[in-house]
Amino acid sequence: MSKPKVKEIDIIADDIDPQEKAHLKVQKGARGIVLKEQDVLLLYYEHKDFYTLPGGGIQTGETPLEALKREVLEETGYTVLDASPTLVLNETFADSRWQHHFFKCEIAAQKGSITLTPEEKAFGLTVVFKPLKEALELLSFHEPKTYHPHLDHIQKRELLGLIHSL
Repeated sequence: MSKPKVKEIDIIADDIDPQEKAHLKVQKGARGIVLKEQDVLLLYYEHKDFYTLPGGGIQTGETPLEALKREVLEETGYTVLDASPTLVLNETFADSRWQHHFFKCEIAAQKGSITLTPEEKAFGLTVVFKPLKEALELLSFHEPKTYHPHLDHIQKRELLGLIHSL
């Protein structure tokens, strides 16, 4: 897998001075872009009716790559064989700061078992492959059947990660 240059993007919520939020601890996550031919691996949260890329929080002592491999395996059952960093997305909100590390991933052909958290099970999380065009549309325009207070930010984050990883 070729190693693309890692881009970095800062997103700051309206009317926020990032210097005033410097005291907030940065929460970190790692997310994977998995392409299978022209399809994109997505997670579908059935009970909330929205889509994300696989990934999650970076635990203490983990590198972004280690967290990515762990999260992809837990959520999808696929083992990451190779991953190239593509984007670091820094977000500043009134109450939080985030740093998301995106990777373009190659996965093993065979799928193992999935290990979901109780919350992920409650949301009805399932693994789906969607054609690239449909994945871009779902992350751009999909309006879920139920309200989620952070969905707009989540979808924009996922869309930026996907676009900058192609």
